[in-house]
Amino acid sequence: MLFQDNQRFSYLNRFIGNYFTAGEKNVKKSKKQSVFKLGEPKTKLKCFNVKNLELDFRLNDISNLSTFSLALPSFQNIQVLDLNLGANRIKDKDIPLLSSSIIKCEKLQKLTLDLQMNSFKDQSLSSLGSGLAQCPNLSYLALDLRLNNFDDAVYSSLGQALAKCTLLSTFILDLRRLSNRNVYKIASALDNKNNLKNLILKLDQNKIGNDGAQYLFSQLAKCINLESLTLQLSFVMMEDQVTSSFSFCFQKLTNLRLLDLNLSYNNLKGGKLVSSLGHAITKFSHITTLKLDLKSLNLEDGKCLTDLGVRIASCDNLSNLEVDLENTYIEGYNVSIFFSTLSKSVSLSCLKLFLMSCNTENDEFIIQIAKTLEKLKNISNLTLDLGDNEIQDQGLNKLALALKKCQKIESLTLNLEQKNIYSFILQNQSTNNQKEQFIW
Repeated sequence: MLFQDNQRFSYLNRFIGNYFTAGEKNVKKSKKQSVFKLGEPKTKLKCFNVKNLELDFRLNDISNLSTFSLALPSFQNIQVLDLNLGANRIKDKDIPLLSSSIIKCEKLQKLTLDLQMNSFKDQSLSSLGSGLAQCPNLSYLALDLRLNNFDDAVYSSLGQALAKCTLLSTFILDLRRLSNRNVYKIASALDNKNNLKNLILKLDQNKIGNDGAQYLFSQLAKCINLESLTLQLSFVMMEDQVTSSFSFCFQKLTNLRLLDLNLSYNNLKGGKLVSSLGHAITKFSHITTLKLDLKSLNLEDGKCLTDLGVRIASCDNLSNLEVDLENTYIEGYNVSIFFSTLSKSVSLSCLKLFLMSCNTENDEFIIQIAKTLEKLKNISNLTLDLGDNEIQDQGLNKLALALKKCQKIESLTLNLEQKNIYSFILQNQSTNNQKEQFIW
């Protein structure tokens, strides 16, 4: 939706009860770049009964939130607010106004706030954190603060303020451009989170390093009541030195029902961390969903993968399993054993395996996958990404026969894209000079 189009903006006005007016007097344009203000509030409110408000103002070059911030508290019964202000030109002066208006929404329980790619910097973010800490009924908080130029000092005040949000049951945080020392400050937000059940931390592509990761794991270990954890730590410069704190953390989180863990593209070579994860999984007696992203790891000790498979198979309630080993160096023998152990996970209904370019030397692992599928009688949703591997005819035939026996499958995604199959097709067509179609 573009505010340049007054007719479209009027649709928004009607949606929220004509609380904002749209007209040429509320739209100001500069010579170099268009700058837009949200409309002035009317004197008469028509939105007393609004409890759920979702506003998407992305990419509208908004530079002034003053009138909107003044209007927001008038929604006296609002309980759920989803406000997307990403990729605008919001400045420091607007954030305190927005924070104060959010505080006045006393019945607010769920807040989703997207402020990525804006122009505000330091103390304004501190005021936002302080404001959130004063929301008495806030139990759900989602913050997207990616791609903003924050100085180091702001992370400390933000972490301290978020630590005061003790009633949160769900917390989602998406941050980029974190340095090692700033991870300490943000991780302090996990203090006093006894009510926290669901946690999503998207910290990919930050310079967290070993020290920052170890402190983060020690903080996560305090969240003993977590039932759902999504932890994205790809490209964070983490090495095997974090194994001890990692293991300690996950052995404490025994109430997990869902674990979505992304460790891809880190310098984890020996497989020690993967082995420690396997040992921790045995303590997840309630887990139903497990997603592991281990792309581009050099698992020199292939036994760690075998051990992981054994531990996964011991989870009696596991119904949803996703494992990504794309571009991971593993000996084919250990991959085969990993899948042979999964054949004991008879409660699985959803299985997703991403094995593209996993550098196996033969198709023995494909044959083992086929044997495993024959034993998993309850699979209804299956994804197999086997592209760019050296799969031979025998492996393909075994896989086809196994899939034929999976009679409960309702959804199937299969990727067999590979160089040797394509070269075979082209060679066959050129030698026989026949118009044949090959479908894989």
